[in-house]
Amino acid sequence: MKTKYIIILLVILSLFGVQLETAFASEKVALPIGKQEVEEGNTWMTLEDDAKHFTCPVCDMHHTLEEAKASTVVEGKKYFLCHPAEQAKLRAGASVYLGDHFFVPGNLYSRTHDGATFKDPVNGEIAALNASTIFLSMGHVRYFFTSENTKQQYEQEHVKTSE
Repeated sequence: MKTKYIIILLVILSLFGVQLETAFASEKVALPIGKQEVEEGNTWMTLEDDAKHFTCPVCDMHHTLEEAKASTVVEGKKYFLCHPAEQAKLRAGASVYLGDHFFVPGNLYSRTHDGATFKDPVNGEIAALNASTIFLSMGHVRYFFTSENTKQQYEQEHVKTSE
């Protein structure tokens, strides 16, 4: 009878997305119950207004999140897309579309139809983003810098060097 009540309790808790912890031997093990949140793989914020944007991995265009026409989950991450037809393309060619060339900006300050500005994470200077802007890619996130010196400072503070 106890088992029946425990199962009912677990079902009720799962409806509210509660995570339970239980002890096995001397270890605590987290048991995820209910709907899991999925990490977003291609979203980013502009620093000026905290507007949420996404970079479409299929067409490589930047849009506001409200402009997303579709989304799909690939390898545990949710990707927003410009068009519903891009879902099948991304699923079939994830290694192509999400390869080394794909990135989301890490420090854009503002974005308009005329261009974008970024805020240097070291000196706080705001500058226009253009083809000659110095950058550092860390995974699929690209950070922009006003000089090679600020890039090197950032690398020293944030990139682990292998010894």
